[in-house]
Amino acid sequence: MRILLAHDYLTQFGGAERVTLAILDGMPEARLVTSAYNQRDTFPGFLDHDIEVLKFAGQRLVRADVRLGLPLLARAFSAYPVRDADVVVCSSSGWSHHIRAAVPKIVYCHNPPRWLYQSKDYLADQKIHVRAVHAVMQGGLRRRDVRAAGAATKYLANSHSVAVRLKAAYNIDAEVLHPPVHLDASGPMAPIPEIKPGYFLVVARPRGYKHTQVVIDAAESIGERLVVVGAEVRTHGPGVESLGRVSDATLRWLYRNAVATVGASYEDFGLTPLESNLFGTPVIALRAGGYLETVVEGKTGLFFGSPSKDEISLAMRQVRSMQFSLQVLREHADSFSSGDFVSRLRAIAQEFANTAHVPRTKL
Repeated sequence: MRILLAHDYLTQFGGAERVTLAILDGMPEARLVTSAYNQRDTFPGFLDHDIEVLKFAGQRLVRADVRLGLPLLARAFSAYPVRDADVVVCSSSGWSHHIRAAVPKIVYCHNPPRWLYQSKDYLADQKIHVRAVHAVMQGGLRRRDVRAAGAATKYLANSHSVAVRLKAAYNIDAEVLHPPVHLDASGPMAPIPEIKPGYFLVVARPRGYKHTQVVIDAAESIGERLVVVGAEVRTHGPGVESLGRVSDATLRWLYRNAVATVGASYEDFGLTPLESNLFGTPVIALRAGGYLETVVEGKTGLFFGSPSKDEISLAMRQVRSMQFSLQVLREHADSFSSGDFVSRLRAIAQEFANTAHVPRTKL
């Protein structure tokens, strides 16, 4: 089976990129195409695979900051000539599902494009002229996006929350296939000597909708130490360590030595609770979105009702007084295995690879 895997862009350390890497590791015969690839800005595991990068005007903008080139990506993917493939698998939270193919096209959707359907959250930290440009272009981009979704043979959603969004955006009934935990718990650990165990941990990309600043405010209000990974925080007190990007070895050590990991955003799925559980660490999470599918209240973590300083600080106090079973935490994380995920995805690809492709709509 000749598989073409299309992913939006490899310019960040995100959950969608970990899932794409899991697909490549589980389906080594697949070849990958993407709109931009920065080796230093995403997971080193991609170095083990052949990656084809689209050629299009404005690629430098995408490599610098993907939000600057969003309007260009639909056309870039739709212009790509699909050859030597029995089936196309799109790993998409953006434009990769716009790829045109005469063979069956399966879309594994992390979320419908956030800048089109949840633009208030996505553009929250952008300047007013950026928001204005997106507002002007949004109508046309949405219409094109709906047509591209309708040309798919099958849609898979990474969570029930995303399945609901797909129904609202595209009127598509998607099968739910939870993504795997792809961080190896047995891998090496790299301690940070100046950080002592017993802190709270945030692992989040630098986006306003991740609500990292609210978590900082909550920790500082009760004198708790906090370590922030991913998002670079410029203003904070002495109890907060902002590390930016870290290696997987450092991330393993940080998960292992935290009191709890905190997730305060409306996640599509949210892999960080499962990664945290893998190392025996519970989670404090917003009672919404994908966290409802990855956190078992009282067993693998606690929920809070809204991304507010008071609710998060109360949950921090509560979790310190609780006992969690190391075995339960790890077994819960292990239930989201790469093997099960890849087996189901491969079965779906095989099912459609031998059938004629009849898209619901024309691009």
